[in-house]
Amino acid sequence: MAQGQVHSSGAESADSLKKGELGFAEVLFQALTSAAPGLSVTLAVIVGAYFAGGSLVLSLVLSLVGILLVATCIGQMAARFPSAGGFYTFVANGLHPAVGTMVAWLYLIVWIVFPSTLFLPFGSFTASTLNNWFGWSEEPVWVVAALACIAFVYWLVSQGAKLSTNAAIVLGVIEFAVLGALAVTLIAKAGSQNTLEVFTPHFATVEGFAGASGLIGGMIYAIYAFVGFENVVPLTEEARDPRRTVLLVSLLSPLILGLFIILCTYAATVYFGPGDFSSFPVYNGGDAWIGITKDVWGLGWYVLLFAILNSAIASANGATNAGIRHLFAMARIELLPAALARNDERTGTPLTALRLLMGVSVVLTVVTGLVLDGGPLQAFGFLGTIETCVAILLYALVALSCATYFMRARPEGFNPLLHVVVPVLAIVVMVPALMAAIGVGASVFPFISPLPSPFDVAGYIALGWLVLGIVFAAWVWTAHPERARATETVFIDDAPHGG
Repeated sequence: MAQGQVHSSGAESADSLKKGELGFAEVLFQALTSAAPGLSVTLAVIVGAYFAGGSLVLSLVLSLVGILLVATCIGQMAARFPSAGGFYTFVANGLHPAVGTMVAWLYLIVWIVFPSTLFLPFGSFTASTLNNWFGWSEEPVWVVAALACIAFVYWLVSQGAKLSTNAAIVLGVIEFAVLGALAVTLIAKAGSQNTLEVFTPHFATVEGFAGASGLIGGMIYAIYAFVGFENVVPLTEEARDPRRTVLLVSLLSPLILGLFIILCTYAATVYFGPGDFSSFPVYNGGDAWIGITKDVWGLGWYVLLFAILNSAIASANGATNAGIRHLFAMARIELLPAALARNDERTGTPLTALRLLMGVSVVLTVVTGLVLDGGPLQAFGFLGTIETCVAILLYALVALSCATYFMRARPEGFNPLLHVVVPVLAIVVMVPALMAAIGVGASVFPFISPLPSPFDVAGYIALGWLVLGIVFAAWVWTAHPERARATETVFIDDAPHGG
């Protein structure tokens, strides 16, 4: 099959996605809510304070630049190869179909664990709140709450991309409004502590990580907050004007996310005190954001809790939508059983893929949350580490495929800065990020620490999945080369821009 061949699927059927169903706003909020900004602000980003201290916002600015480099590569490839296959289609066209096959396999584990990383904190926060109110035991309650969240997301996604992405708009607006209002309140309460010095290395004074090493350490951990914005790519075939829409959303969504997270982190920093911010993650028994919200809103902290739960639902909705379309795309080219490529004729939802993913999520959520000593939040961190390790590796592979494709093909509009320098810089940023995610390389980068148990196992799981992916790709390329070459195919009918 020729590189980047466009396959015309003709009339919509049970084995095709509903083309042109989603507008720009729906696609944009799919990307925004998939990254779970509420959970990112309150759980993920603040870990960087251990390294960057009161200059964490500067680290966030640096991480935003790094993610925009990756997003540029994703957007450039999506504009030329718009496909529900997403990353594996980009890599197949940029590097080799066998590598594209490996990427298709690699991404499976992201979609396997991603929804559970949202169901677990939903269950945990719900259970802890009900424990405070009524004294209910947390263990059975968090399981019931997580299962209820899974059931709701299953219903929402089963109704089709149109309804579920419209729900993402509503949920996303609520999430941004609540956290935005809280940020403004914190900034106002900070009064004379408001300072632009937090955007400089002035407060990067954590012992052992002063200056550049602390800033880079904070930057690497801040990158984790953006994982999920790329979930827009699997919806490409259902977007109107897919090439332009996904190109714009790929750039706009991380920019909006970054600015929003920077605003919220700035607010927390100046309110809590930049000089003391390295201790912020352990404030209020580890519920730092709940603590400062109680300080300024009193009982209004329940509004923040609602926003966090809302964030989990919105992100799980986005992750599930993207995940089942990845399963669909792999099944369509016979890399997975054909049953996963069958859609509901009314809604266009890949129902078999949805049932499989939700079934796996039930098992993964309940088992990890009950087996790990730290409960559902430790399970959230464990699964999130696996997801992040693989996602960062995939970002680097997409950047490499972008540079390789454009240098080789030299299509109309080729720009050495955009298509060579930017991808190379993206790879440079992603390499230490990947090392930090796995917890290896402390002798090279002082901000990297070995991961404690059980998180240290996550890197080995990701590595094992990569090895299986290489074996899988080698088998497909040897036994069924036509299936591997099908990873290059673009299943749309419009003509590509710029060659």
